[in-house]
Amino acid sequence: MYSTLQSRAPYQIRGWKAGDDEFLINIQVNGYLFVIPVSVGSFTSSPKELERFKAIHSMIAAGGNDSPEVWDYAQEVTNLFMSDFATLAPLPMNTYKTTLAELESRMSFECKYQVAHETLSNVAVLPRTKGECASSDDFAPQVEWDMRQLQSTFPLFSSQEVEIHCSEEDSVHDVTPHKVLVENTTYFYKPCFSAYDAIREVDKYCKITMSDPFQDTIRTSKLFGVVVNDDGQAKGLLYHWIQTAQADSLTGAIENDASPPSVARKQKWVFQIRRTLEGLHRIGATWGDVKSDNVLIDEEDNAVVIGLGGGTTRGWVERGLGGTVEGDLQGLERLMEFVSNGDSPLRAKNRGAEDYRDMEE
Repeated sequence: MYSTLQSRAPYQIRGWKAGDDEFLINIQVNGYLFVIPVSVGSFTSSPKELERFKAIHSMIAAGGNDSPEVWDYAQEVTNLFMSDFATLAPLPMNTYKTTLAELESRMSFECKYQVAHETLSNVAVLPRTKGECASSDDFAPQVEWDMRQLQSTFPLFSSQEVEIHCSEEDSVHDVTPHKVLVENTTYFYKPCFSAYDAIREVDKYCKITMSDPFQDTIRTSKLFGVVVNDDGQAKGLLYHWIQTAQADSLTGAIENDASPPSVARKQKWVFQIRRTLEGLHRIGATWGDVKSDNVLIDEEDNAVVIGLGGGTTRGWVERGLGGTVEGDLQGLERLMEFVSNGDSPLRAKNRGAEDYRDMEE
């Protein structure tokens, strides 16, 4: 879970863990993990801030993790600890070449947060024990999540085998780069939010790989391998690199007013997407998060479907239909309208600040 709202902040908000009357903000800075608990007990003589916290907590509990109000609140709290980040999470010595292992959390800290008389305060930052850490690696190994037992289609790699080359500028802001090298070949790396979530996506790619004669008609991203921990649980997925055209995505191609695509090109893309969706359904798989951002236009001007991990995006697929054939068909219908109809409410120029906001549910 990442947000463009934090675009140049020198940290990554990695996600949330909500309880009955609290939530944890998980932050990663240069490979170090910081957890900020925010609860009703954090507030003293601060009725206004307490009400704001309750409103944010309700949004997270309702699944609105990516609402701008939640991200703004998280950034406001996180920014209180910037000086501690600089001291406790220094940059790696070599910012141009490293591995995933070197960027993973070296230590974990808990940030003590307090609000008194409506004033937000940084109380302390303390090291956390292994049992307190929020990373999926800290939970007891789950045999049913072990990729070594679940599949043999894709090779498994450790974090030490995944090499990263990054610029000095990117090293601060992109602590988990997506462009990586494995055995001197470039791949796209997507970290897993949890080991469990990766199982469904890997299963889809296993079906695609074994789907002859449909494989050639299913134009999706191609899984290369899985990055796992010592217990075989997925930490991230490696995809074959897709060299894209200048527009990059279907969104960029369609909304390029300076050089709009021809009717023939749009028809070709829709045909390829529809054929891919039909192929997925034939083999018992679904797309899930159907939207124009999840279609890349490659350098040969073909539409490539990505984002098979699940979830839905507001305005494209109703949340309750995510991961179903019905949901895919609903998303396809809206995608076709987005491509062909300049008045589609999904076009950026036609939607308001809150309408059809690109947020995953």
